[in-house]
Order: sequence, then C-alpha cells, then structure tokens
Amino acid sequence: MIFNSLFSRGRVLPRLVIVSALISFSGMAQSAGLFEDTEARKAIIDLRQKVQKLEQAGVRTDESLSQVPTTQALLELSRQNNELQDQISRLLGRNEELTRDISIMNDRLKALDALASIEARLAKLEPIKVTVDGEIIEVSENEKAVYDQAMNALRAGEFAQAEVYLRRVASEFPRSGYRPSVLFWLGNAEYATNNYAGALTTFSTMLQDFPEHSRISEAMLATANCQFELQQKDVAIATLNALVARFPGSQAAEAATQRLTALESSTSNGNGNGNQ
Repeated sequence: MIFNSLFSRGRVLPRLVIVSALISFSGMAQSAGLFEDTEARKAIIDLRQKVQKLEQAGVRTDESLSQVPTTQALLELSRQNNELQDQISRLLGRNEELTRDISIMNDRLKALDALASIEARLAKLEPIKVTVDGEIIEVSENEKAVYDQAMNALRAGEFAQAEVYLRRVASEFPRSGYRPSVLFWLGNAEYATNNYAGALTTFSTMLQDFPEHSRISEAMLATANCQFELQQKDVAIATLNALVARFPGSQAAEAATQRLTALESSTSNGNGNGNQ
C-alpha cells in the first residue's frame, strides 16, 4: 500500500526521499544505539505524519489537476462557441429580414387604407338614382341624406327643422335634381310656420323655374292660399281660375273649384271677406 502511494503520479520523488530517510534513520538507530526505543518510535511516528501530510497534499493536487480542462475539451468548447455565434448571426439576419417584411406590409396596408378612404369619398360623390315626385333623378349620397332628413322632419311635424334641412339642400346643391321638390316642401314648411310672404316667394319661384313639374298644380293652389292669407283676394281668385283652366280634373283643380264656389256664395250672401 505504501509503495503504491509512493509511485502515484506527481508524488514519487518526495515519497522516495522520505522513505529513504526513514530506512536510514531506522538502520542508524538499531546499529548505533544512539536513541532509546521510545525516542526512536517517536521519531518514526513524526516522519510518518509528515508522509501522510505530503500524501494528502498530493491527493488535492491530483484533484485540482483533474479539474483543469484538457486541450481537447477547450477545442470542443471553442467549436461550440463558434456554432453559437453562427446561429446568432443567422438569427439576427433573419430578424432583419422579418423587420423589413413587416415594414413593407405596413406600407401596403397604409396604401390600402388610403385607397379605401378615397373610394369611400368618391362613392359619396358618385350619383345614385332615386325617384322623387314620380321622376327619376341622380343625386349624391350626401345630398340624399340631407333631403331625407328634411322629409323625416316634415312627417314628424317639425317644420322649422325641415326648413333648415331644405335650405341646406338648396344652398349646398344648387343644381340638385331635388330642387323643384325642395321648393315645394320649403313653401309648405314656411306656410305651416305662418311665414306666408316667404312661402309665396318660394312657390312663385317654383312656378317660374319648373312650370312642368308634377306638383305644379298643388303649388298653384298653395300660392292662392298664401295670397288669401296676405289679403290679396283678387289675385288669389285669379290664381285659382288659372289652376282650374290649366289642370282640369286634377285634385288641386277640384279643391280650387270648391274654394271659388264658396267665395261666390259668400259674396252673393253679402259676406265679402273672401278669406275662407
């Protein structure tokens, strides 16, 4: 056991020296009789303790040496490190490609959004066909929206609000296909709010600008009503007679005839206020 330890790696020379010293010391003690047995045993024990300490130090040295990477291990680590660096470089390159692709896609999406917005605005400007008062006309989407708001207000009896919407159509779309209908309903809204002078002007404009419109007979009857309200009896009677002559058999002409008959009856009875 002692010899195996002595010939272990890295500890051969020191142990040989110590063992030689032990043998020499024992031989000298026995041959020369220089020391007593007790002193000899003590010296031997001291030497053995020193040998054990050297052996322990040698074991620790061996363990430390075993933990030091070999050249092959270092080469393997270097190779793995190079592979990792290559992978990182490839990933960085791929990341740059993805970033560029995302940027291109974002640009395309923005272009598509802009195109959709333009198309939406153009759609509002493109004319659509609608039927109003028996006539097919072309109007824009915005134009139709405002006119529809005016009609909804009239149906709800909100004549002042209807007037606002109708004036918007007239001002914002001066060449609108809705114009004759706008004038007709604007005159009615004004009449409903007791603005008889304004209504008379509006109906007169319609009669002058759109004499062939389908609601002209109704506009003439409304004109006569405004004239009566403004105490223009003679002019009103003339308007009613013109209505009956121009549109015989129409509902407006029938209403005009009834009004004229009532006026004649009241006049013959001596009641000439004529505002019935």
